[in-house]
Amino acid sequence: MQRKQLTLVIVSLLVVVLSVSLAWFTTQIIGKGKDVSVTSANLQIVFTDSDGALTETDIEPGWSATKTFTIKNDTKTEYKYNIVIKDLLNTFVTEGYLQYKITSTNDGYNMTEFKDIPKSSIATDTILAYSVVIPNGVTQSYTIEFKYANDESVDQSIDMNKKLSGTLFITEGTEDPSLATLIKANAVNENGYRYEGSNPNNYIYMETNGTKELWRIIGLFPDGENGENVIRVRKNSYTNAEYDTNSTNHWPNTTLYTTLSSIYSLTNYKNTVNYKMYLGGADDDITSYTSQDLYDMERMLNSKGTAGKTSSTSYNSTTTFTGSVGLMYPSDYGYAVLSSDCARTIEPKNYAEPAACHDNNWLYQGSSTWQWLISPHSSNASFAFSVGTMGYMNNGDGIVTLSGFFSPVMALKADVTVTGSGTQSDPYVMN
Repeated sequence: MQRKQLTLVIVSLLVVVLSVSLAWFTTQIIGKGKDVSVTSANLQIVFTDSDGALTETDIEPGWSATKTFTIKNDTKTEYKYNIVIKDLLNTFVTEGYLQYKITSTNDGYNMTEFKDIPKSSIATDTILAYSVVIPNGVTQSYTIEFKYANDESVDQSIDMNKKLSGTLFITEGTEDPSLATLIKANAVNENGYRYEGSNPNNYIYMETNGTKELWRIIGLFPDGENGENVIRVRKNSYTNAEYDTNSTNHWPNTTLYTTLSSIYSLTNYKNTVNYKMYLGGADDDITSYTSQDLYDMERMLNSKGTAGKTSSTSYNSTTTFTGSVGLMYPSDYGYAVLSSDCARTIEPKNYAEPAACHDNNWLYQGSSTWQWLISPHSSNASFAFSVGTMGYMNNGDGIVTLSGFFSPVMALKADVTVTGSGTQSDPYVMN
């Protein structure tokens, strides 16, 4: 097979290092002057950096910098490439201030607005653009702009001593990745791959009847009808309703499930599947229940998990249910804060203190109201698990006939492919 060569002539921002001293930023934008070759069966990609170094100091909020690069296709056929930040490290705390924007000519990759640079506490390869097409004989010119916006209404000193670093380069184009692959690369593996922290990059658009709704990804779990992996997602808004109007906390029999199942159905939402819900509960004081205990309780994997009741006198006969919509689990809430912020030895019952257990938990909705969880109080059908206004979890505060806030949970096919970066300004979009 004749060998084809794609020559990429790049003048680029290669390395960005941001460090903070007092209120000032020190910024280095460095070109390393090296070539990187990637070889496949029928082509050679040659990455060439020829820009040299640019160093800026005494950078404060309001800073911005731009660099340019070009990509030239000298082959006789069109080609696809990815724009990647290798070993991205971004420990900045504030949201919506540290951003980037890529624009191009000659039908290259174009962003219409600035997007947040994805957060990453460990060095992670991050693809900014998938499978950008460059026809043969074409040169695509790019400008990439980085900025740290100034906002006098916000104390931006919280970003002092935080860092941004990474290497911008080009790789051979790939198809859009599966969402499951991205979750495994960016989530934490704790009884499933879960998004954890105060505001992880887990935003996704769910499409229903031609309308895009903003949801968030809980994680990847083996909860499909036949044990296959599915992606559980949670709507990024809350509704107020009774769990049940007749003192029943067995999810399939509740009035809340009846209402939600007619709205959040597989026919109404693209790429959704039925999934298995675990309905084990607890009837004793859950002060000693860790997140692991709650996970086992839900699935009846330990002695702490017991079946719930369908009425004040009779226990239900099933502890699992397969359907299209549920609510989040107690363990989902327990695991939604990083273990570095809230030790796994701390029980979710006690998440009111330390404050980091709920303040850095993306599933905590704030102090304005409490929210329903799916699990039952197993000896009293009038109660279900809930998260209180102070961030603690309980199984005896949520009276099912009272109105509480909730957010529906559905499941996506694990092999669905997406575009986007998962940030709030650039949510994943399903193909």
